[in-house]
Amino acid sequence: MSGPPHHRGPVRAPIARSRARIAFGAATALLALAVLIGVLPKLPDEIDVVGLVAAGVLALAAAALIVSGALYRPQVEVVCRRCARPVVAWKVAFGAQCPLAPHHARVSWLLVTVTALFWSSFLLGGIGAAIWLL
Repeated sequence: MSGPPHHRGPVRAPIARSRARIAFGAATALLALAVLIGVLPKLPDEIDVVGLVAAGVLALAAAALIVSGALYRPQVEVVCRRCARPVVAWKVAFGAQCPLAPHHARVSWLLVTVTALFWSSFLLGGIGAAIWLL
C-alpha cells in the first residue's frame, strides 16, 4: 500500500553573508550622518524638518541593509508551485527560481506589494515635496 507522496516542509539554507549589502548599508549610514552633520545646519528652519526626516529614512534604510546583508540566505528549499516537487531554489527578485524549469518556484506577493507601496509613496512624496518647496 502506498499513500500520498510525503513532502517534507521547507528548511532553512545556511546563511551566506552578503558583503555588498553590508557595504552599501554602511555607505548609506555614512550618507545619513553627512546629512545630519553637514547639510542640516546650513538649511533654513522651514526645511529643517524635511532634512531630519530624510536623515531618519536614510538611517533606517542603512540599518535594514546591514541586517539583511548579515542574515542573507541565497537559497531556500520550497515546494515548487508549478512542478509540485520539493526543490532547492535560488532566490531571485520577488521569489525563488525553480532549478527544474524556467519559472518561479515561489512568488513573494508581500515583497511585490511592499515594493509597489514604497515606490508609490516615494514618487508621491517627491511630488509633494516639490510642490511644497515651490
